[in-house]
Amino acid sequence: MIRTFSTHKIRKTQELSDGLWDFHTLPSVGEGICKKIIVPGCWENEPGLPGYRGQACYERSFQGGENVRLEFKGVSHTAKVLLDEAVIAEHYNACTPFSTVVKALPEGEHHLKVYVDNSFHEQSALHVPNDYQTYGGSRARLCWNFCPTPI
Repeated sequence: MIRTFSTHKIRKTQELSDGLWDFHTLPSVGEGICKKIIVPGCWENEPGLPGYRGQACYERSFQGGENVRLEFKGVSHTAKVLLDEAVIAEHYNACTPFSTVVKALPEGEHHLKVYVDNSFHEQSALHVPNDYQTYGGSRARLCWNFCPTPI
């Protein structure tokens, strides 16, 4: 037991999903809605957004550096993740976990954007209009864990 504990390192983590994020809808026509929104959450629960189908963006800044692992506990339906305006991950499939690793991130402030799309389209073959409700945003807990040790 002593050897097991002395050889394992517990990585420092930072939770980004407990709090308010900048949120804005990206409608194909009309004006979008911009507001602060709680993550994790479901945008259909927000005033002015029940039934909204389309794209939206969650944004926030954070301090960090070195090797970073971003863990997403679920996004509905599709997600595109940008870190400092560079695409670092894309995911398809509602509410299933995914993660990505960014190596050698410079120490300092960084900006994270998560584009979410709950619309029906050819790439979402199972997401066709039907007799069930689909949800946008983060139904499951969104959690980004920062791992400053080499991965």
